[in-house]
Amino acid sequence: MKKVLTLLAVALLLSTAAFAEVGTFTKLVSEANLPAVLTMDNIAITSTFIQKIGDFGELAGLEASVLNPLGFAYTSLKTGIGTILISASLATSPVTDPQDLRTLASVVLPANQLVLGWASGNLGIGLTIGVENPAASNYSWNTSNAGYGHAPDSSSEGRLLIGLQGGLTVDIGSSLDLGLGLSMANQGYETKNHFAGAPNNLASDVKFSGGEFDINAAGRTTMSDMLWVLGIQVALGSTEYGNQVSLANDGNFSTAGDTDTKDDWSSTDIMVGLLTGKTIKATESLKVIVASGLGLHMNGTAQIKHVDNNNSANNTYTTADINILNTISNTDISIPLWVVAEGKLNETWKINAGVETNPLSLQLAGTNTKADNHDKTSGKSTYSAGTFTIASALLYALGVTGKIGDLQLDLAINPAILLSGPYLISGRAVTNPTPEYGNNLAGQIALLYAWK
Repeated sequence: MKKVLTLLAVALLLSTAAFAEVGTFTKLVSEANLPAVLTMDNIAITSTFIQKIGDFGELAGLEASVLNPLGFAYTSLKTGIGTILISASLATSPVTDPQDLRTLASVVLPANQLVLGWASGNLGIGLTIGVENPAASNYSWNTSNAGYGHAPDSSSEGRLLIGLQGGLTVDIGSSLDLGLGLSMANQGYETKNHFAGAPNNLASDVKFSGGEFDINAAGRTTMSDMLWVLGIQVALGSTEYGNQVSLANDGNFSTAGDTDTKDDWSSTDIMVGLLTGKTIKATESLKVIVASGLGLHMNGTAQIKHVDNNNSANNTYTTADINILNTISNTDISIPLWVVAEGKLNETWKINAGVETNPLSLQLAGTNTKADNHDKTSGKSTYSAGTFTIASALLYALGVTGKIGDLQLDLAINPAILLSGPYLISGRAVTNPTPEYGNNLAGQIALLYAWK
């Protein structure tokens, strides 16, 4: 693979083809994660406005990152009935730790997804299907629990996603892009651990099932030579978590000291964002994009039911009994800012750079917790806090784009390389600020072939 990329880079360097590229997901990474909806020429905008797939002609792309080496591929083809988009992502993700989502009332989406899209004129529709089974028989989330013997003998997990997308562009004096997405996701897993000396008796059995329903809507238009985008996302989730632990060598979970509980949680997550951006052509070879906005993020989770099968006196409590067992709420208000520069070096190469910061943010958090024993007569403990932050931290990014004929290469440079330099020069491993990238020069790469 390295030899192929080397030969491609040499070919691009020697090329004198005219420069005109299609933006990729990788290019957005090299521009400090500039929102795709603030661009007009990036294929990533089809994730929000599916009707735009017809704007990019016929192409095929392959993108991968250090964090996701399997990557994802996409192609768009023009047919007699419109433009068709096919996108597929392949990835491996770890088995969920049962404790991670126990009180979040949300699910982990499958990493393997297939997207089918169609667009004709100003109308587009899309379908997303995602399936993943990341279970591993040697997963050992509870090996530290004394008395349980060893890692789970069996572990099963499944994730499913189904999504529908629609988009429409209308003329209101200026072009107005509208996008709507609906999706349903489900996740379930079970891990079992047997006693080492009695393989037929369970030491523990943890079950989790959860579902989530998402609604996404966005609108985009141009006013006063600036792009304006308004988006909203609402996610409703519910989960059920069962935990059974046997301390005796019987596996029935009902003797003294055993655990046999079940908790139900629900969640609401709402995000509203207003973004605006302006593209400034500073010179013939330099383009600058300045963007900002206002974001509101509210989320809350509530424990709506607790069942303890080993407490015969008061084994079930619901919100009707004691109002809310446990609630957690958070509200974030932020003002993000992006400054992006795209500089044309010659007819083949272009350099992309960007910085992102969130200079002003306000966080409000609150909890309302019932006593651990869920006694109806016990009181509640409440906590609330708010912080206002003026931050100067910057997320910076750098990348290059090269083009030879219909073939295009995008590289998002590992940001740690910019500070520490490559290992060959610095003599030390790159661990800051993105240790997951290691010593790799590129954090993400895209190859795209476009024909029209």
